[in-house]
Amino acid sequence: MAKKAVAVEKKRLVAAVKDINKVLDLDTPLPTKGSEDEIIEAILEEGKADDGGFFEQDELEQDTFDVLEQLGVEIQAGSADEDEPEEKKVTKKAAAKKKAAPAKAKNGNGKKPATKKAPAKEKPAAKKPPAKKPAAKKPAAKKKNGKKISCPDEGVIKFLVDENPHRKGTKAYDRFKLMKDGMKIATYIKKGGARSAVYHHARNGYIKVVV
Repeated sequence: MAKKAVAVEKKRLVAAVKDINKVLDLDTPLPTKGSEDEIIEAILEEGKADDGGFFEQDELEQDTFDVLEQLGVEIQAGSADEDEPEEKKVTKKAAAKKKAAPAKAKNGNGKKPATKKAPAKEKPAAKKPPAKKPAAKKPAAKKKNGKKISCPDEGVIKFLVDENPHRKGTKAYDRFKLMKDGMKIATYIKKGGARSAVYHHARNGYIKVVV
């Protein structure tokens, strides 16, 4: 419950929700109207949902990741990020650490540098332990049949839907349009597609990857 108390401007919350709705193209978009508590509750629920969650390979804005970190939402490392640039992951983790440091400086306001060790003990409590629990939720990134989604270069895309399931004009629509039934993931990426797009479409049941 303490995680919900983190102050995040409503303007940033709404911007983060719009980014999440646009990039992930959720079947039920998160609300952009209502109180801050209602918007935060919706974000937290999506983060805990069995068929949802947020992943490092999601092409979200950095500020959206920052908002999720502030709310205590776990950013999971899915199996589809094998070829994601390490710089991206390091940047996100560095940003999370920078945000955690000022927060702890506030908590130890007026205390000697020795207090920095106390927040350091809180770090695992506020960050890593909760992070490990959702990590056990990685099954949320599995298909309904319990099979883990893998997206290697040699994987072959097989359509499970007859037409593009996304709204025309969205990034998700364009990414799906690049895919062809029977196309290898390596070919899809060379044509401008993203491995994370393959992962999300497979997770949502629009395609399957045959390895």
